[in-house]
Amino acid sequence: MKRLLTVILTLGLVLEITAQENSRNTYLQFGVAAVSYHGDLGEPYKKWTSSFHLGLQFNKKGRINGAFQLNYSNFQGQASPDQYDDPDITPNTFVSTRFFSANYDVQINAVRSKYWKVYASLGLGMIIYTPKNEDGEGLIDIVASRSEGEDYAAFSVMFPLKIGVIHYLPNRFGVGLEAGYYNTLTDYLDNISNWGTNDGNDNLLSLRFSVYYKIKP
Repeated sequence: MKRLLTVILTLGLVLEITAQENSRNTYLQFGVAAVSYHGDLGEPYKKWTSSFHLGLQFNKKGRINGAFQLNYSNFQGQASPDQYDDPDITPNTFVSTRFFSANYDVQINAVRSKYWKVYASLGLGMIIYTPKNEDGEGLIDIVASRSEGEDYAAFSVMFPLKIGVIHYLPNRFGVGLEAGYYNTLTDYLDNISNWGTNDGNDNLLSLRFSVYYKIKP
């Protein structure tokens, strides 16, 4: 499955690069979003925090487009009162994680007109994250918050899945709404894995508002 996703993304990137001569325009994208997480602390997608993003939207003639995006955000998780009541383990029961991510998306347009675009996308990216406790201490260095011998690197590959709509205005601007599911390959966004109560890797949900500005006619 992972190889198939890599092939799809690579093919989309090649199509995007080879079609630059036929490109209609390139847009600068910037905006804000609400982000929530699903992991081992508390109910999934209960707390929402703000996010900021910047990117480039490549609009060529055809059904497949590309987009490159940078994101900076944080999320928080809080364990329920009885989630970790075993006296033999000492996991962190709160986390505040700042993260930076970069990804390239292959967008497939379901609707494409002069003023509207509706799309779904699959992306490949990297996320770098820093989990901290309620005192602002980095949890990666607090080994007592994990099981013995449990270590991790504070970065991961991720596969964003998104759907969105963009309305292009006559004056070089556009506005867009997008919902994204960031599927990571790590179970440590909240610093907890072996002692965790959630099966599978941690992931993020994003609801995004963007402004677009045409920089290449």
